[in-house]
Amino acid sequence: MTQVKRLEQEERELRAKTAANLRAGNHDLASQQALRLQTVQRELVENRTQLGSAEATYKELLRARDVFTTASQSLLGRCPGWVRISTMSPLCNL
Repeated sequence: MTQVKRLEQEERELRAKTAANLRAGNHDLASQQALRLQTVQRELVENRTQLGSAEATYKELLRARDVFTTASQSLLGRCPGWVRISTMSPLCNL
């Protein structure tokens, strides 16, 4: 996430610098900055895609954790106290 924010900031700065250099007639410097701006924009698209995938994976993992927690609590609720302490066995009435 911080990398995306850093790239967004760099994109804003490069846009401003490129425009300023074009107005000042510094075409060589403006073209170099424009190329860097294109690279930053490509990186931003890639990083945003990766961030979206990472967030989706995180949500799936949270859902799996919740399912596991619910199932294990249900299973433990069926077992007598002494079975929970000693071992999980077929005595739990699965």
